[in-house]
Amino acid sequence: MQCDSWREPKLIIIYIVDENGKKKKKSRFWLDGTFLGPDNLAEMLAAWLFRLGIAQAASVTFIADGAPWIWDRFDWVVKQLKLPKAKVEYVLDFYHAAHHIGLALAEIELADDERRSLYKELRSELRQSRWQSVVGRLEELGGTLLSEEDSIFCRELRFLRKHGESGHLNYVKYTRRGLPRGSGAMESAVRRVINLRLKGNGMFWTAENAESMLQVRCQLLSSEWDVRMEELYGHRLRTRRSDWQWQASDRSRKTRNETKTEENVYGNSGKQGKTLLKNRE
Repeated sequence: MQCDSWREPKLIIIYIVDENGKKKKKSRFWLDGTFLGPDNLAEMLAAWLFRLGIAQAASVTFIADGAPWIWDRFDWVVKQLKLPKAKVEYVLDFYHAAHHIGLALAEIELADDERRSLYKELRSELRQSRWQSVVGRLEELGGTLLSEEDSIFCRELRFLRKHGESGHLNYVKYTRRGLPRGSGAMESAVRRVINLRLKGNGMFWTAENAESMLQVRCQLLSSEWDVRMEELYGHRLRTRRSDWQWQASDRSRKTRNETKTEENVYGNSGKQGKTLLKNRE
């Protein structure tokens, strides 16, 4: 039996946050996802935000882990929706950022107690948006590791510096503005949508059935099933078609190749992408 190559499902979750950056109680949320790839997910995200009237939101926060394919497409989504940059924030999930500090420290020859103490210290610095201090301290500790550009240590330094310089680590500002810093909602969604239904011992899927089940799970868990079924029924009445299949428009070959290369370097672990709408007062 010949098996297709591994495919990583990609999810988005959209919800409204309150003045403390928490999900607004008893408010709706929207889940969606696909196995078709990053471009498809980006167009899906743009379509959802347009449909939800994103232009009326007081602010929009895009929050994700460090997977390059996500960050490569946020600007495209913002441009498509013509969102003013003044009300858009990009946030690297704090816990993922702190994890990269831990990965860098793991490459340095330190006693376990000293490593744990340093991790707590640098994590606290990161929480205060002092990412330059974090990078500087790691460089002091790195010694000869700094000369090995392909090492894990240097890779983690580049990661933190890149997101810091891009303004994705301003956690003090996010807290002051009532914006979220973590992507716990996405972690929960991955477990409920994917892990509890699509993954299991001895479980195999065809590409078509996996995509269908992913859609079913997203719509059921976000209480959108009845709405989607009514829309689908209306679509079939109008078009008399049952074989319609959506495909994302092609992006430049250069972008695709760059993203593929970065996914190989970092590992395709970035199945997350989350958009948060903040209520207009």
